[in-house]
Amino acid sequence: MTCINCSAEAEGTFCSHCGQKLEIKRLTWKESLNDFWARIYGFDGMFPRTFKDLTLRPGFAATEFIKGNRARYYGPVGYFFLMITCFLLLLSIIGLSVVDYMREMQSAIADQENEAAFNRDIRAMLSDNFKVIAFVFIPIQAFCARYIFFRKQNLNFLEHSVLPLYLMGHWYWINMVEALSLRYSGFMFGLSLHWLGMALYMGFGYTSFITSQPKWKTFLKGMGIYSLAFVIMFFVTLVALLVAVIVDPSIREALRPAK
Repeated sequence: MTCINCSAEAEGTFCSHCGQKLEIKRLTWKESLNDFWARIYGFDGMFPRTFKDLTLRPGFAATEFIKGNRARYYGPVGYFFLMITCFLLLLSIIGLSVVDYMREMQSAIADQENEAAFNRDIRAMLSDNFKVIAFVFIPIQAFCARYIFFRKQNLNFLEHSVLPLYLMGHWYWINMVEALSLRYSGFMFGLSLHWLGMALYMGFGYTSFITSQPKWKTFLKGMGIYSLAFVIMFFVTLVALLVAVIVDPSIREALRPAK
């Protein structure tokens, strides 16, 4: 049989060269629905398997991907940006902006009156560059894992990036639930609970990722990776803001105490 995609001669159900299904049925509503269900939400589909394992044993999913099992799970980068996109799409659907979401998350931190305009500008900047800033946090975590907490593991920098990508991406399910809660009930967990929950989830993820050490030890190290990366990210952001203050006089004026 000739593959309709790459024109190679193949036998069986799928082409051995490109993976195209050899027997194609006529395009109908039923066939389209079955194909969508099988590819995305089917019981044996990649998406539900990725969701299940990242919920129950995230370290195992990361390990399998690193070993070369690339057909079983969504790739970590793809899953990370898929979940960010779903989160931003949900905010748009329910009528929330990233600025609103971040303001409510930081509501426990009181703003000085003279700092309000500056904080609004910072939140607007963060919302405009949300994906980039979220992605920058990943290599910081990988650095902490590779060179501080798990130096003796036989994993390179990119391999240490796989688990943080999966974990940070999967955490957006929590963010989406929280966004819905904020929109329809006004309740939000807040920044402190977010930090604690993500740190605990990071520790849990490492218990099934690094198996050469006791689980309690990898759990604490996983929490340490997230915590240290959070502190580094904070200081990197602070330095960037200081540079911006020096370069842009308008920012300096926004920070000047009100008379």
